Amino acid sequence: MPVLACLPRIDGSQWADATAVHQRQLQRLDELVRHFRSADPVYERLLRAAGADDVKIRDEADLVRLPILERSHLRELADGIRQRGRGRHPRFSVRLTGGSTGAPAAVLIDPAASAMSLAARVICQRWHGLELGHRQVRLWGRPPASGHLRASLKDWLLNRMSLDSLALEPPQLARSLARVSRFGPEYLYGYTSLIQLFAERIPSGQLAGILHRLMAAVCTSETMLAPQQAQLERALGCPVVEEYGCSEVDIIAYQCPAGGRHVVGENVLVETHRDGDEPDGYGQVLVTDLNNRVMPIIRYRLGDLAPLERPRCSCGRGWPCLGPVLGRSQGQYIQAPGRGLVHSQMVVYLVERLVAKGDGISRFKIIQDEVDHLRIALVPSDQTSFDLAGLGAFFRREGQAVLGPDMTWTVEQTTSEMLERGRINKFQHFESRIVS
Repeated sequence: MPVLACLPRIDGSQWADATAVHQRQLQRLDELVRHFRSADPVYERLLRAAGADDVKIRDEADLVRLPILERSHLRELADGIRQRGRGRHPRFSVRLTGGSTGAPAAVLIDPAASAMSLAARVICQRWHGLELGHRQVRLWGRPPASGHLRASLKDWLLNRMSLDSLALEPPQLARSLARVSRFGPEYLYGYTSLIQLFAERIPSGQLAGILHRLMAAVCTSETMLAPQQAQLERALGCPVVEEYGCSEVDIIAYQCPAGGRHVVGENVLVETHRDGDEPDGYGQVLVTDLNNRVMPIIRYRLGDLAPLERPRCSCGRGWPCLGPVLGRSQGQYIQAPGRGLVHSQMVVYLVERLVAKGDGISRFKIIQDEVDHLRIALVPSDQTSFDLAGLGAFFRREGQAVLGPDMTWTVEQTTSEMLERGRINKFQHFESRIVS
């Protein structure tokens, strides 16, 4: 299916009534389950094991009867399709999921699903005045180990310029900024941490000249905290937009100008599911690709957490919204005495509560230097000093519910320069110094 043919469908869907959007999602999910029940022996077996081999999807009660797919199921499903040969699916592309999880897998995608994903990106970018072909500086995680010529050709065809983290280090920084200035980007796209690093590395006197055509910055792949987003908007002088997606289904949600993180309702169905051990108010993110008819991605567990309560947006779009997602960073876990691993994002939200009530915190870092001790380093947004005793009492009181009564806390005031020391390319809000 050509991308241009998909655009009207995506464009019209976003303005449909929210109830109609959800009913259409359930109807298409029912069609998808019936398709895979007969077309995929692996998924048919999973349905039968869950007691859902005869389920018809009409509402949420039917939806939750379907099995939850894990990363291990993806490998089994892909292997089964390959073993059966390409007779049923002569054309499909392969997406590799992130190997950083320690469990890489492949997802087989049909051309129609790929076209719908790209069409969704086109429509969502248009919310911010961006079109295909606009000049993009792409800030990605690491330089490719091979395929430089192919990558360069792809960048040229897509009218973009790619920078990795090494390009922002002092030996290459001046040359990189000169290239960006000549290129004249209309938007930035990439990892939140790298866009932040890019903004920090541009001398303030040169920023307007280098980024004089900039319309937006789109942050993806990593959690972006509200203070980070506000800080980046001030630094770059343009809207900063949050994109949420994954390799398995591509784009999942996109932030509109009114601030809502809209799930692309024509392409994906997103649930927040509780197993029982999630933090209060949060659930596991389960995603369903409503277009992929080669390989079932149905109620697939991403490993992220999102608020159970779905926010509403004032923009008028019928696509549902998703709250701030946890879990998009790697190795960000606190060892809580007697409680095991707790995601450091839970402490981050304590910091955000302080920011929301007016405490002038511009940057922070959480450091665990003992199993029973956390150190919170705060940088003020102005020249004032923090009430460290009061802040320490706040963290001890509020943090006890998550990390337990045996965790001790120290709060200290520091500077951005001190936080910068020892940092390796990516901004990390959490650092563990426990020697295992």
